[in-house]
Amino acid sequence: MILLLVILFYLIYPARISEDIVVRSPPPSVKISSRHEISLEQKLAQLMFEYNTTLSMETARQYSRIVCKEAGIHQIDPIWILAIMWQESRFDTRVQSEAGARGLMQILPSTAREYGVKPDQLYTPEINIQLGIKYLAYLQKQFNGNLFLATTAYNQGIGNVKRGEYNTVYTKKVQRHYEQMKKSISSR
Repeated sequence: MILLLVILFYLIYPARISEDIVVRSPPPSVKISSRHEISLEQKLAQLMFEYNTTLSMETARQYSRIVCKEAGIHQIDPIWILAIMWQESRFDTRVQSEAGARGLMQILPSTAREYGVKPDQLYTPEINIQLGIKYLAYLQKQFNGNLFLATTAYNQGIGNVKRGEYNTVYTKKVQRHYEQMKKSISSR
């Protein structure tokens, strides 16, 4: 129990505490000696596997590695990214919306082109996740670090949010997924 409290403390307040226990943020990763390792990446993979039973564990691990790496680069909570991905695609890389958004993060071809990505590449998980997180980070900067508004703009368009012509239904769903996922991960 004490170890769990220590781990939770250092997940909230990241710091280097010794050679045996290292906490990095983001993504948080806790190493407990060389024999045992509990990482957020592994927990995210397990969570994806449980949420979408059509995924193989290897595929869930692949997605998780990409999410943790890109979330770390762009300083966004990887669990929030997973919550968006679940809301957008249910972790199905082949999904295409009626509006034409594609892949795990449901990116429009027009957005992809702005970043030099061809629309057909949006079905490639690594490209789709990288671009989705990069775009979300861009939106977060546009809204002075406000992840809630950035997520709303991710779904409804930056112009709509800037004009105040949006609703929060989507983002509240993402927030609920995030809270459920975070609770599930912290109980592991």
